[in-house]
Amino acid sequence: MILRGGNIVSKSILEKQPHLIPVTIPTAMLLLALAPLPYGYYQLLRFVVFGAALYVAFAAFNLQKIWAVWVFGFVGILFNPLIPVHLPREILQPIDVICAILFVIIAIVLHGPVKSVHMIKTPIKNRMGDYFYTESNPSRTVL
Repeated sequence: MILRGGNIVSKSILEKQPHLIPVTIPTAMLLLALAPLPYGYYQLLRFVVFGAALYVAFAAFNLQKIWAVWVFGFVGILFNPLIPVHLPREILQPIDVICAILFVIIAIVLHGPVKSVHMIKTPIKNRMGDYFYTESNPSRTVL
């Protein structure tokens, strides 16, 4: 907690790193998939890992980590629930471990909240002398 101007300002770990939950859940599920479980669990695993991989790819793109976009794009294709890639269990188990490790690595690499890199905050002064900020996208500015 930080005290500023009489107000207590506190940031939780999820405010600092909002990607932790979307990364932690598939990591745990991938490691749990090493146990012999019913087929329904593996179907659910496909949906969870696919969604998390898309989220991480989007977050990595916004933070300009292009290598992570490619890696998690591939993980998303591999765990795609709509057009599944069927592999034998002997091959899938090492893939599950590798993907869990990739999710742990990206949790360490990604820092800060997911925000668009194309938005610029511009201070504007109103009639009362107060400043507020507007966001603009310079790539979509019409001349």
